[in-house]
Amino acid sequence: MNRRTVLRAAAALALSPGAVACGLRADGAPRDIPAADQPADTEASNTGSISPQVGGDARIFMLDGNSTTQARSLRAVRRNVANTAAARMQALLAGPSQSERASRIRSAIPPGTRLLSADSRRNGLVVVDLSEDFVAVSDDVLVDAVAQVVFTLSEVQDAADVQILIRGQLKDLPRGDRSLTASPLTIFDFPGSRASTQPDLPPVPSPTLPASTVAVATTTT
Repeated sequence: MNRRTVLRAAAALALSPGAVACGLRADGAPRDIPAADQPADTEASNTGSISPQVGGDARIFMLDGNSTTQARSLRAVRRNVANTAAARMQALLAGPSQSERASRIRSAIPPGTRLLSADSRRNGLVVVDLSEDFVAVSDDVLVDAVAQVVFTLSEVQDAADVQILIRGQLKDLPRGDRSLTASPLTIFDFPGSRASTQPDLPPVPSPTLPASTVAVATTTT
């Protein structure tokens, strides 16, 4: 086989379907990666999935580890999701972002909990169906998890009551006072659970007495 035959065989191999199938393309110059092919700028959640983009107008409720008034307080965080029960629940199940966790924001909802369905019905009722992982926690943790769901779904437009199902079945779930019910829940079933979305105010300093007043008081005593 002469040199010309070898060159022709090499050229044919380079253009064969197997070589094209690898998806690589030689570029004569650097080029921008299309936006659709670039990785999303999101933060990983504590469940291992990708959390919705933080920010936006939708509020979901996590637990605030920085609260000075209660051991467990709810704290609203912002998400850029649609104003639907399903979108808000998916954002809630994704857990806090990395920056929120650094600020001691956390979630009581067990990792692995899956959303089976969520929809708004007549008369302000929102029905959410979750996997059995949701109730595989202690009673104290479940109270916080239920409160997170109820407060988050109460933010959906026209929502008034939240019915939580487990695998399509009614199940007794705790209110804020630890009493159990299978009926729809409202935010009023968890009195005192909602924390302010505003930062804590600094303590009010005690009034400072003028130096002359302090001197007179010292002399008198």
